[in-house]
Formats: sequence, structure tokens, C-alpha cells
Amino acid sequence: MAQTVSDKHTRYAFHASQLNEAKDTIRRTRRYFFPADQLPPEGEDGDWNKWLVTVTVEQCSLYATVNKLKSDPAADPAKLTTMETAMNKYVVDYNAAVAAYPQQMAEMQTLESTNDKFLAPESKLNEYLHVLDEETCSYLCAGTSNSPTQQSPSAPCPCQFFGEKTIELTGSQTDAVRVWNSNSHLKSLTVIDNRTYTEAHRDAIQLIPPKMTDKTRKIKMLKDGFEQEQDWILCDQMSAAILENVTVEACTVKAPGGPLQGIFSSDGLFSSLKILNNTIQTAGEHAITINGFLSGEISGNTLQAVAGKTPSIRLYPTRIGGNQAEEGVAWILSFANEGGSNPVLQYGKPVLGNNPLVGVAGKTQAELIDARSDMPENYRWNSFGLENFRYYAFRDEFSTLTFGQYRTLDGGKYYIQLKAWLEDRIAEYTNGIRKMKGYLPDIADILKDERHTQVLPTLQKALTNAVNSSNYDHVSISNFPETPIKVFVAKQIALRHGTLKKLVALNGMVRNDLPNLTAQDMENRRQATLKYLLDATQLANTTPNPLSDPTLQSGTQGETGGTTGSAATPTAPEPVKATGAYGTGLKDDLMATATSVAQDEEITFFFKDGSTYNSGYTFFWRVANIDSSVVAFGSSPRYTINTSKLDVKADHRIQVVLRQGDVTLSGGALFGVTAKAAAASPEQSTPTPTETAPTTLTKNYGALKILAQPLTVQQSDSITFSADASTHSNAGDKLAWFWSANGKTASTATLTLDTTGLAVGEYNVKATLYVTPAGTTQRTAIAGSAMFTVTVKAAAPEPQASPAPVLPKPLTASGDLKAYIRVSETSVPQGNSITFSIDPNYLAEQQQGAKLTYYWTAPTNSGNPAGQVATYTIKTDTLVPGNNHVVKVTLYKQLDGSTTRTSIGGVATFGVTAAAPTTGTINVVVMDIDTQQPIAGEQYTLILDADPAKKSYPGTTEADGSILVKNIPLGSYTLIFTNPAFLSAEIVL
Repeated sequence: MAQTVSDKHTRYAFHASQLNEAKDTIRRTRRYFFPADQLPPEGEDGDWNKWLVTVTVEQCSLYATVNKLKSDPAADPAKLTTMETAMNKYVVDYNAAVAAYPQQMAEMQTLESTNDKFLAPESKLNEYLHVLDEETCSYLCAGTSNSPTQQSPSAPCPCQFFGEKTIELTGSQTDAVRVWNSNSHLKSLTVIDNRTYTEAHRDAIQLIPPKMTDKTRKIKMLKDGFEQEQDWILCDQMSAAILENVTVEACTVKAPGGPLQGIFSSDGLFSSLKILNNTIQTAGEHAITINGFLSGEISGNTLQAVAGKTPSIRLYPTRIGGNQAEEGVAWILSFANEGGSNPVLQYGKPVLGNNPLVGVAGKTQAELIDARSDMPENYRWNSFGLENFRYYAFRDEFSTLTFGQYRTLDGGKYYIQLKAWLEDRIAEYTNGIRKMKGYLPDIADILKDERHTQVLPTLQKALTNAVNSSNYDHVSISNFPETPIKVFVAKQIALRHGTLKKLVALNGMVRNDLPNLTAQDMENRRQATLKYLLDATQLANTTPNPLSDPTLQSGTQGETGGTTGSAATPTAPEPVKATGAYGTGLKDDLMATATSVAQDEEITFFFKDGSTYNSGYTFFWRVANIDSSVVAFGSSPRYTINTSKLDVKADHRIQVVLRQGDVTLSGGALFGVTAKAAAASPEQSTPTPTETAPTTLTKNYGALKILAQPLTVQQSDSITFSADASTHSNAGDKLAWFWSANGKTASTATLTLDTTGLAVGEYNVKATLYVTPAGTTQRTAIAGSAMFTVTVKAAAPEPQASPAPVLPKPLTASGDLKAYIRVSETSVPQGNSITFSIDPNYLAEQQQGAKLTYYWTAPTNSGNPAGQVATYTIKTDTLVPGNNHVVKVTLYKQLDGSTTRTSIGGVATFGVTAAAPTTGTINVVVMDIDTQQPIAGEQYTLILDADPAKKSYPGTTEADGSILVKNIPLGSYTLIFTNPAFLSAEIVL
């Protein structure tokens, strides 16, 4: 199917692709029109002007042959027609390419000369005006032989949008510039928006991480009815892809009449981001707002106040999956150190220079509001937060788990949640009537609501094409074509790789947009929104909010079974007046949950019930040391401090600033942090000298703490995992377990894992304890995960161990790894297993300063899944005998401190012989030892000796004295007779 400009993100990309297509056509067909001695060497183009000439049929090398066939009465008409058709097509294609080449080149040069290289196609101008996308940037970096902007194709190639260019948003246009490519640089652009409107989500400069891909792996997907090959996607902006090395410099944004967002990002992570020397004047809330800021600099930016609003620089945590159909928002609040060679992710402190503030009395510097450790306050009712998030483990599962595997994951629990969410929202968006009546409001005028007109069709398509069909069961979640399913499952997988932060009761939540809703209304809305991702226990397990609210009633929360009020949460501590409070007016109303707390405990500050400061103000809280260096920020009518990182001392200071229009008030108080009490040692029996007591693993995540015996395990040894259920259950409760570690699962109280074949490094173990209290049917799940370490196998004591046997090479091998592929046997009987590996000496060399990963694939008709292990075992049950069975391997290498992987591969063959028989026939004759005559009618029993159950085959001898027993397992049998006068016999089959 021919592409149109609307198929591309920019006009430049379209013309560049058409130019490349013309060049490919000329390369492919010029051999038919030019003598061999005039053609350039293989892989070279030579002077393009030489090929840009029109050709005729007479010049085609097939012309003479076609004429000869025409004059030969015996010529095959079909052959003549085929050759003549091909000849004419070569002429037409070549001349079309010659005509297209200068046209496309001229279009590209025009776009470059007007600095419109990133200009959107006409059909997309209402969506965005300019975009720095990967395809356009790659064309600009690669250059063309006649292009004035040709650059060296060295990587990474900077993509630059420079110049004194003014971009004006008009009509219904949304975004001015999108940056959708790492290593990009914006400079000296001006964005003007003189419109007056109230809709949010319009951006002057929007930052969007591109898809992160594995270019060594490919996947075939249907697009426009055709199967197309594409790079394997690891993650995208909705699943925490990372945008790196982007600079926005010396740009100007002017939007005095509408809430245009200045420099903004909503999804993904941002590393080495520089926002420098920009001038921003907008009536919107977000002058500079970045969700997921990891590292970089924010300096020299001038923020200008509009209509009494004070602009600021805001940093929030990233989120997973958005919130397409009211399924809730997942925020990543902190990252775990996962070990290995992957860089440690963390929300680093930005390099913060001078950022002037203009138009606000008494203020000269723009404030940095760093709220990355908690979710935005106005999202609490439909959100949950994850701490100690294992980003790389999440990305690995997200990019390898197929939808078919997902259907049965954890007994199908996740798939059931997905299907219920899809079916419920489809019904609600069809008729506007909510499933949980009174929890979420019905949708008025449903036929005009965008949830009906825009979201509903995507949900219906996802249900039909994926849930009710197996079409995509082979596709990984990261490559999944149905977006609603992709983003919903992303949140489920995220929950598997992070620690859920306790939900906070909603009686203190800011509800400026919903002023008539009570706290109970908001709790109901949270229940109905998050019930598809969180279970009833997680929804009910909330942290009390110290703000009193008479509308927060106790009682049952409908279908979810959760409760609020005293039934759901412990009694909130009695508030006290804040110690050392200061600030005119504020000091008399400032309250706290305590005057001092032990390290690791939380303390909350707020204004007393009935205070005039509880409404109409914007709050800015922060914890500061006596020297005023900032420890943390927040923005809500209350502020809860986790003291785990604060020093033990009595004079920590909380500061608060209240703003209402041009009015600014400030104050604060003191609070103490005392030493954490030593944990009481539980009584436990002393282990005997011959055993080691299980020890809690150091890196534990989740409510269920996992123990191991031993704490670290040497390669090829076994490790046993367990967990203490006593803290989560009572006597008489029914308990059930589910364990998972390195592909092995168990439904017992412990899991023992054999580490044979595991490389040295850290691995993940997961456990879920299901508790059904005595006398009830309500089951609660308590989950946890931990990291355990596999170390190098220690040298065996004397006598010295014999060297490991050298494994044979496969029957045949090819590729870069052909000399290093090893196999347990070159050929095995059908039904036996065969194991492949890579020469350990070669691996030892490659592992120096690097991390190695593997990807094995078996013959497609063998039924074996792909493997990502050092040794790969294949079952041969379904393979026919022969020596042409193929296994493939790709070895990925990532140097320490690098984010780039290289790969080499190999292909090997192995043999399968006919399976050895497993059954046979016993045919003997019972004879009188004296007369040598057959004995008929005697009862006997044939017993298989190796069978612990002593399986038997009883019978009676035939008239000719024979015993015939067919299709019985091979082995040693004992033949005994009912008549004690007969001797028993041993028969080996």
C-alpha cells in the first residue's frame, strides 16, 4: 500500500521516505539499462546524477530477448508475456523514480530552508504543529547525498530545532512542539497563544519518551491488512520509557489568555534533561512541570505571573498506563536498587540555578515544588502509589510476557480483573448507567460524552480482537496492538514489581473541582475505580487522615467488601497544638498528630477544625533543617512526614506558606525525632548444630517477608524459601500458598530451588499467602517478593574434583557462536531431553565487566517455549526422527554502566532417533518339569518388581500351557502361581 504524507509524523519524513524509495528503485533496476562495467561496486551508489536519466524500452537488456521470442513461432506465449510485462514495468518504475528523486529532494530542501523540518502534515496540525520524532531525526542525521544538511551517521546523533522561529497556536490546535526523540535540542523558539479558553492539556513544549526497542529482535504485526516486521518494543511512554539528553534552551512561551502548559511532560522518565534560560508567561497552572524527572538542570528560566497566579517549577512522580477508562492511576514513588549492571534509577535532585520570578510582590525567585515522593493530592481518590519499584524487572516481564501466558498468570487472577473491567466499562459507556450504583455518578447525556464517542469503540475492539479471540495470544504485552489492554496490564505488572503504599483516607482531600462531594462520596469513588486493580484488603487498609470530617461515615463499601471509618482503620491519634508554632495568625491554628515521634514513624501537620485557613488557600509545606536547606516538598492542606531519613533531634522545623490571590502568609513549627526503639527479639528455638535457621532476605518487598536457608546459595546448590504466616493469620485459619522463583512454582509452605544452570547474580522470588479466617469464606492475599544471590561455587575440598567433562559440539553449527555452542548429546531418542549451552571458557571471557543474557528458541513444532537461561533444555516428544532439527541462540552483552546491548548469534542442529520401546510382550509356556508336557488351567500372577505398588497381571494358563501378556512396561517380573507346588520364576522383559 502506497504511503501518504498522513502516514508520517512530519512532512519531511514523508518526502525523505519517498526519496529513499526512489533511490531503492533505481538501485534495483539500473542493471537492466546500464552495462555491467558502468555499474558501481556492490553496496556503493557512485554519482547519483549519472543515474537520473530517463530510459527507453530499447535500452533494456531484455529488449533483444523479447524481440527474438516474438519472431520465433515456437516460443512459449506465456514466457513471452511474462518477460515483456517485466521489461515494461522496469522502464516505468525506473523513469518514475528518476522523476521523483529531484521532486522529493526539492521538497526537503524547501522545508530545511524555512526551518520546517519538523512540521506536521496538514491532517495532524490540530494535534501538534512540530514534532522531533525518531524517524525524522534519523533522516536528518543520515542525510542524503545531495542534501545541504548531511551529517555523519555517528550515534547518538543530536537532533536540533534551532532558530528565531515564531510558532503561533490558533483555532483548535493543541500542542506547538513535541519532543519525541532522545538527544534533542530546542533553542530560540517562540510559542505564542493569544486565544482565550479554559480547556487544559494544551502544551507549548511537550516532552514524550519514544518507544524503547530491542533492534536485535523482531515481531511481525498486522497493519492495514498487511503483515509488517518491526523492532521488538520493550516499553513506551505509558510504561515508563526514558527520554535522555534533551535540552530546551532560550525559548519563549506567551499565553496570557489561556491555560497553555509551558514546558510539560505527563508520562515516562527523563534523564539528563536540561531546561535553561527560557521565558514563560502563561495563564495555566504549569509553567514548567515534569512528571518523572530523574536527573538534569533547571536554571535561568524566567517565569512571569499572569492574572494574579504565581507560576512555579513542579516535579511529580511518573505514572504507569495513564487512566484511559477510569481504571485508576499508578504512580511510581521510588525505585529499588536491583543490582546487576543496570544503572540505578532514582529521582535525583535537579541542578537548580537562578530562576527569576516576575510580577509577584515580594518574590524574586520561582519556587521549586518537588513532590516526587507522593502522588498529587487531587489524584488520591483514583490513584495508588508504588515504592521500591523494580523498574528493570517490570520492563523484562512487560516485554516478554505474552497475552496467552497472561491469561493463566497466578491462576488467571489478572485476566479475570481485566475482563471484568472491560465488560463493566463497555456497559457503562453504552448506556451511562454505573454498575456500582451510587459510587461513581451515572453519565448524563451519554451519546455526546467522549467516553461513549471515543473510548467505547476502543474498548469494544479490544474485547473482540483480544479477549474473545486468540489472535494475539502469541504477542508480548509490550507489543500489544490493543491499547486499553496494554495500559491496564502494565499497571497490573507494575503492582507485581513494587510495594503498594498505604492509601490515605480522603477526608482531608482537596476537592476544589467537586465542592459538593463529601469524604464518603470520594471514598466510594475510589472503591469503584480501583477495585479492578486492588483487592478489598488493599482498598480497606488505609492510613487515617488526622483532619476531622463528620461526613466520613463508617460502614460497608458495597461490592468491594471494604469499609471506612473505625471498621476499616485504627483510631487516629488525638491532635495536639504544634510545638513552637510561629507566624501571625497561623500559629494559633497549626496542629499536629504529635509533638515528637520515633524515627521511621510519621507525623502530620494541619490546621484545626473550623480554621479559616482550611479553605480558599493554596498550601506549600516543606521540611527544613535549621539552616533552611530543603529536605522535602508537598502541596496539600495537610502534610505527612516520613521521618525515616531525618536525624534524631528535637528541633526539626516544618514550614508552611498559604497563598490566596495576592495574599501570602507564612509560618511553621518545631517537632522532634527520637531514636527508634530496638525491635524485641522473638523467642525461638536454638537450631541444632546440623541445621541453619532460615534468615530473612535483605532485599524484601511487600507485606509478606521471605526467609531463605541458606541466605546466599552457591551455584548448583539448593535454596529453600519460607515465610512466617503467624503475623498474618490466627489459629484455625485456612492457609494456602503460591511460590514462584526462576520459572519454578509451588503451592506448599516452602519452595526449594535447585540453582543448577543459574549464572552468578541476583534473582527474584515471589510468594503469596492466602488466608481464609476460620468460619468465613472471605480470602485475603498477602504478597511479598525478595532478591536472593547465587554465588560462584566454592572449590571442593581435597580430593580435588575431576575437571568438568567437555561437552560435544552439535551436529552442525553456523553464525558467530558456531565454535562455542555445546550440547549434552548430538542425538537423542525421541522423548528424551537434550540440553544446549555455550562454552563456559568463552562465557567467562565475555562476562568480564559485562552482563550477559540469553535468548534460545527451539524447533517450532517441538512445543518448547523460548528460553532466557544459560543452559536450554528441549523436550523431543513431538519431534520426528532425523538430523535436521534446529535450535537458535542469541547472546546479549551489556557493559557495566552502559545502557546499550550488543548481540551475536548462532544456529545448531541436533538429531532425534526413533524412541526406544517402553513396552513389550511376555510369551512363555508352563510345563511339567518331569513329563515336559504343557500345564493348562493354572492360575498365576505376574508382578513388576520395580513398581513400588507391585502392579500385577493375573491370569490362567491356556490349553497349550502358554502365558501371553502384551503391552506391559519393560522391566524385571516375578511369576508366581496360586498352586504352592509350582515354582516361581524371574522374567526380564
